Amino acid sequence: FKCGKDDIVLFYYSGHGIRAYQDTSEFPQMCLGNSDQDYISLEYVKEKIERKGPGLSIILADCCNSYDSSVTPKEAVMITARARASDKSSHDEGMRKLFLETRGSIIAASSRKGEVSWGNSYYGGLFTNGFLNEIDLYTSSGKAFDWQELMWRTRCRVVADSRSSRKCQGVQTPIYKIEFRNIPSVIRIEDGINKALATVADASIS
Repeated sequence: FKCGKDDIVLFYYSGHGIRAYQDTSEFPQMCLGNSDQDYISLEYVKEKIERKGPGLSIILADCCNSYDSSVTPKEAVMITARARASDKSSHDEGMRKLFLETRGSIIAASSRKGEVSWGNSYYGGLFTNGFLNEIDLYTSSGKAFDWQELMWRTRCRVVADSRSSRKCQGVQTPIYKIEFRNIPSVIRIEDGINKALATVADASIS
């Protein structure tokens, strides 16, 4: 696909994930088939998307990040999440600040290396649910915030939920990396200068 500096690219994976003992990346490999070569590094996806030059890229994986000796390092549970909907006007403003006034990349996985990720068939993955609910809460609050705060609060929520749930057999700790870029300032040209430039460019005028 093609994209430009004004585009937002969202990549989301929910399914089986794993890591090799020799992996240097903190992020997992996604299982997209039945053989070892069908495992794809989440950071590899991030790099491929970034090369296409979007204004903002968001790469999310709700999958395990546990070790498996049968998986080799690579270069660089299917469930539906639910979050409450909001119709507040501040929600739109918060979403605009979060997505349209941010340039850079966000990569996040639902658990750190050595951990599994939890969820169920009704509520979905703890990470996906936590992420969607924190977006809703923060964009509805009208407070100034950014991706750093959003991801930190998502992490805290998931850790707390995995600790309190009797069905989770261990703590789940999301990981993330955020890289911001500055948005170029918009230069507004006065009408007089604008008309003059249009006149200069008009081939019908000698």
